[in-house]
This record gives sequence, structure tokens and C-alpha cells, in this order.
Amino acid sequence: MKQALIIGAGAVGLLTAYCLRQYGWQVTVLDQHTTGSEASWAGGGILSPLYPWRQSAEINQLAHYSAGLYAEWEKSWRTDGYGDIEYLRSGMLVLDAANEQALVENWAVQYQQAITWHSHPETQWPGVALMNQPALYLPQVSQIRPPRLLKTLVNVLRAQGVDIQEHQTVRRLKTSAHGCEVMMADGTQKTADVVIVAAGAWTGSLLATIGIEIPIKPVYGEMLCLQSPVKVPCMMMRDGFYLIPRQDGSVLVGSTLEDRGFDKTLSDDGEQQLRRAAQNILPALKQAVTEHHWAGLRPSSPSGIPWIGAVAGVSGLYINSGHFRNGLVMAAGSASLLADQLEGKQPALSLDHYHW
Repeated sequence: MKQALIIGAGAVGLLTAYCLRQYGWQVTVLDQHTTGSEASWAGGGILSPLYPWRQSAEINQLAHYSAGLYAEWEKSWRTDGYGDIEYLRSGMLVLDAANEQALVENWAVQYQQAITWHSHPETQWPGVALMNQPALYLPQVSQIRPPRLLKTLVNVLRAQGVDIQEHQTVRRLKTSAHGCEVMMADGTQKTADVVIVAAGAWTGSLLATIGIEIPIKPVYGEMLCLQSPVKVPCMMMRDGFYLIPRQDGSVLVGSTLEDRGFDKTLSDDGEQQLRRAAQNILPALKQAVTEHHWAGLRPSSPSGIPWIGAVAGVSGLYINSGHFRNGLVMAAGSASLLADQLEGKQPALSLDHYHW
């Protein structure tokens, strides 16, 4: 039985373990903290890139493929009693897309996405901020709830025999004639047929221990969960900020962007910025009570395109990281592509576009 050692128990790492387990691999997942406690837990869970018509073909293709996998997998996970990831096709209303109508319509045709334009969106979505331009509605955009996804994946993987080890800090990687070895902070050493680095914002520092420089760095972002005084019928977006209504009536507001290294200290300015953004979309949210306020560190890559596949020059070492703001939407697809490559199967998308 082939063995894989995955560093990072976020959505990317856990879904990679899930895909490899479907092929019969023996999989161990290591995480320096608790499962999914970093960027995956902090994310919103929109199964689409933000303003996808502005994104590269590589991001759109992977996100489109990945969203289809979530729709398929969540049914079996829920039916088998592993958990409910709150998959919901809630749609998204974009209030500031009218100036990009040609781009939007070309994107919709290419990716077979339904779109409608609304000159007076306040008639269909009462309470939405009045605009002097038509609003765009994307009825096919879905969402998941990241903490529920992570909990469900842990249930699935443990039932399938995957060894998930929390509070296991990797000190460095080490290359040898046998491939790549993992040196732990407690002085022990771990080996497998393949080592997969899916450590999010920490990927670059791990690869640096074997002299490989890769431009993945943390980008800080804050989010809010509001107790909404009004029902928010769909996801909404304006000026780069978004609202995500949850099934329990709460509303997520995201998200800020800031380059501040690994510092996750919350700020009053960030909360106020998010509250203003929420009110600019739905003015009634001025009366909303903040339930939770948190921050995460996205694994930023220069183009936002993740690196998926073998690390050149190091036998047995692979990477699945650098997803930036689209980690959750692209996680299922990137996991599937990497598992197919490792199993010797033809991936659904060419990995040439995601090769570092």
C-alpha cells in the first residue's frame, strides 16, 4: 500500500487525504495546531472566485471543477451520516458589475453560468442599497460553511482509517537518497512514499529548509459574523466586500486584506471597516449586533494561482498550496488533480498551469 504524509490539516490537506484514500493510499496528516484552525476555518465558503470574470482562466477552470466536486461529495457525506457542510445554492447579487457587462457575459458563456441584470434590484431584494446602475444576479453560486466542512472531513477520514495528528510541528524537511524526510520539533523523523506540503501560509518557510524559495506569504484578513435584524436572501457583494447569509440567520461579512506577516491581532479599525461595508450593501445592517470577529492568514501567491504537483529536483516531494483568497472553492479540485497525478491517472485539468 502506497503511503502519503501530508503536512497541513486545512481544507486542502484534508481533501487531498480524502482523494488519496479513495485510491487506497495509506495517509497520515500532520498539523502544528488543531485541524483546520487557520485559513480554512476563517474563510467564508463562497464556491466561486470573487468577481470571477476578472480572474485568470486557471483560477476559473479549477474553481468550476472544484464546485462540481463539492456538489457531488456533500450528498454522500450527508447521506452516510458524516455531517452536513451546509451546502446551499443561495446565489449572489453583485452591485458593482455593470461597468464590466461585456466581461461578465463572456465569462458566463464560457463557464455556462446563468446571469440576470436588474435595473431596480431593490424591488426583488428589499432593503438593498440603492444604486445608479443595474445589479448582476448569479443564481448558480453556492456556499458551504467551512467549520462544518472541516468537521465532516475529519469524521469521514477517521472512519476511513486516515491518521490525523494534531499539535505536530514540523521543524524542517530533509532530502536524502530515499526522497524527502520530515524532521519533527520533538526530534523524531517521519517518512513516506510521498510528502505533500499543504501548509498554507507556512508552505514557503518549510520549503526554505531545503533551500527552495517559493513566493507564498501570509495575507491577513478579518471577518465578522452579525446577528442580522433582517433576512438576507442571498449572498451580496459590493466594492470587494461580501455578505454571506447562513442557514441559522446569521450573516458573515468579509473581508479585509492586509500584508502584516503572521500577526493575527484583531483591530477595531478592521471591525468598523467591515461594518461600513455591510451597511453599504444592506443599510439595515447598521443595527446588527456583532456575534464574532476573527482573522485568518491566506496563503498568497503572486498570481493567485496555486501550485499543485511535484517539486522539481526533490524525489517524492509535492506541493498543494498558494490558493490565496480562493482556497476553499479550489481545494476540492486541487486535491483531486494531485491525487490523480500521484495515482498515474490523467487529471481533469492539465497540471502544467499549476506547476511550480
